[in-house]
Amino acid sequence: RNNTMKPSTKILMAMSLAAALSGCSSFWRGGAAGSAGTAVGYEFSARHQLDKLDSDLKAGRIDKKEYDIPEYDAKILTESKHMADIFEAATKLCGKPKKVSNWLMVETMRLLKDNDMDADEINFSPVNLAKLVDLVDAGTINSSVAKEVFEKIFSDDIDPEQYVEENGLKNMNDEGELKATIQAVIDANPQAVEDYHNGKKKAIGALVGQTMKATNGKANPAVVNKLLMEML
Repeated sequence: RNNTMKPSTKILMAMSLAAALSGCSSFWRGGAAGSAGTAVGYEFSARHQLDKLDSDLKAGRIDKKEYDIPEYDAKILTESKHMADIFEAATKLCGKPKKVSNWLMVETMRLLKDNDMDADEINFSPVNLAKLVDLVDAGTINSSVAKEVFEKIFSDDIDPEQYVEENGLKNMNDEGELKATIQAVIDANPQAVEDYHNGKKKAIGALVGQTMKATNGKANPAVVNKLLMEML
């Protein structure tokens, strides 16, 4: 493979190989004189070269080493030029390639499947995806809220910062307020508290869940867990 070959040259080669395949197929169907083995061998060789060239073109689109993402992620992201463009643009904005990749590989793929859409039909901007990544990374919103916000980004390409502000979705970061809520949960769930004190450490999960419910999902689960352990 010539790694210095221009993309336009590779595309022309791909077109030539495609034409060769088409000609070979016509030759086979028409029963033209010649060796069947030669025809089949030529078609296999041409198709192999075309597949290899297509793979080279895609692999050069997103470098897994440059972006520090798994090879599998790079492969899936380059299946669609449109998705690859979104990945690259969002990554340049937020500087978090793996987190951008996760949103595209998991939630985007799920929503595409749910809505019977192709990747080329994605209509949200990389700017809004990058903003969402930053909101989660800064601890402004938790992962549950982020999924809710992303669904709005996917469907309506909303500005996540504005949406979070307008809908009061920011994490509850006031420890005083959070402690008061946790204390109320502790008082209302004596059995879970007793189980925890009796060594059933998983009982704390029920208390975390009740606290998250009481805060409408706006508390940071990790902070809730930490405060609960301190208060118990």
